Amino acid sequence: MCLPEQKRELSGENDADFVDTESYWFAQTCADNDVPWAVIRAVSDDRDEILPPAVLRWTLPNGQTDYGRVLKDMLRHPSLIQKSMKLGKKAKTAMRLISDELARVLPHLATKVKR
Repeated sequence: MCLPEQKRELSGENDADFVDTESYWFAQTCADNDVPWAVIRAVSDDRDEILPPAVLRWTLPNGQTDYGRVLKDMLRHPSLIQKSMKLGKKAKTAMRLISDELARVLPHLATKVKR
């Protein structure tokens, strides 16, 4: 987890508009193996936002949502319901932006691969 203070520090160190800590290991592995890479991201949380720690337990190792865990956490902590709805809205907007950008970029990349 990267807290807001850490995000601000990373942003300042790198003169970055956004801090993407989630792609670090992917980028590092590609760089270590001389593999070209790119990441298309859309921001769904700002640098001052702290996501509920429970969110980290809602994803199974295969990437699917653990709905049982989500339900259990929400029943125990009803305040998570409103936070999750807000997060879901922001994630939906972010995914639409990613989809739009992929539609713009993929045709260009496909022509480079054919050459």
